[in-house]
Amino acid sequence: MASETAVRSNTEIVREYTERVFNEHDPGMASEYFTSEVKWHGGLLGTIEGSESVTQMLRGFIGALPDLHATEQDIVAAGDTVAVRYVVEATHEGDLLGIAPTGRRVRWDAVDVYRLADGMIVEEWAADDLAAILYQVGAYTPPWRSGNHDPGGSRIGHAIGLRSRGGRSVRRSGLLEIGWNRAPTLSFSFPITPAITGPEGPESIRSGCPASVHAWSS
Repeated sequence: MASETAVRSNTEIVREYTERVFNEHDPGMASEYFTSEVKWHGGLLGTIEGSESVTQMLRGFIGALPDLHATEQDIVAAGDTVAVRYVVEATHEGDLLGIAPTGRRVRWDAVDVYRLADGMIVEEWAADDLAAILYQVGAYTPPWRSGNHDPGGSRIGHAIGLRSRGGRSVRRSGLLEIGWNRAPTLSFSFPITPAITGPEGPESIRSGCPASVHAWSS
């Protein structure tokens, strides 16, 4: 078991990383906290490997949300792992998840789990509330927010290719579809470009089969 000093040190490192990289909007500083083979796991957004690639992803994310601020709500450390719950607020000023800037304020919950070794981040699991982000920029309306609660309105809906079909909102882009009755399948234009495939090839995405996302540097 790691000593209390080591656990406290890891907590301080994660807090400093959050403040300098995110709250001071300097993604270039991320490499000072990463090992060269760091792994970033983003759920549906895939896994990104390597300090340079993860830093590129952060540049795209923070560039789209230039006034982003993450406020710590809870932090727990045990052994080589630190888990943090944040409330994040920002203004959508750049391309985000393939969605053009809307100028809207967004606020969402995030939980990040970091694994550290020798004072460096070697792995991160990022669990951001993507549905909340998409809803607030008008790109997605969950069923319990349908009707008059849609913040995007027809203007944003038409701008990103949303349309109604059978009482639900749908976005099509090539083979991709977002509908509120299934988990969103996303394309996005960070410097990291995702490839999305289903178990039976691209056709299976249209049928709603589970898809995997892989990312690489463009």
